[in-house]
Amino acid sequence: MLLLLSCNSPNAEEQARLFTSFSDAEHGYQFSHPRNWQARIYRSGIVVSEVNHPNGSSGVQFRITNLSQSIEQFSTSYTNKSTSDLNGDIIKNQMITINDIPCLELELTANRSGKKYYLYQLVYFFENQNKVMIIQAGCQTSDQSTIAPIIQKIAKSVNICQANKL
Repeated sequence: MLLLLSCNSPNAEEQARLFTSFSDAEHGYQFSHPRNWQARIYRSGIVVSEVNHPNGSSGVQFRITNLSQSIEQFSTSYTNKSTSDLNGDIIKNQMITINDIPCLELELTANRSGKKYYLYQLVYFFENQNKVMIIQAGCQTSDQSTIAPIIQKIAKSVNICQANKL
């Protein structure tokens, strides 16, 4: 009898070994990322932190800003601005819920400096705090099959520890 095992789907124990948590106490959130990626506090405008692939080829930025309109209005405006600013083509545009938090999920492709990129954006809506957390991530489309699942996992791993600090 021949038994074939897949190395592509690590179990929970293996996932815990491969991923670690990053916390931003000032803004009351945390997220998980691969241990070999570099996460840091990065304050620049609305950007509050980032995590980058070891070779710098791809990464994820976390942004916090005010929510001054309805979720529907913000979603429409944000989607339109993202596609026009990035000259992007939408792959996916949908509302989802993560841990009871409404989110806008966008996937796009865009051309920049002669290279084609896969872009992933996830917007968490915190209506009670009138805040949004915008997670923007990307990689070259040549790396999409391996990097996209990782950046999506990072973006969807956000845990809000103290919403009043957003």
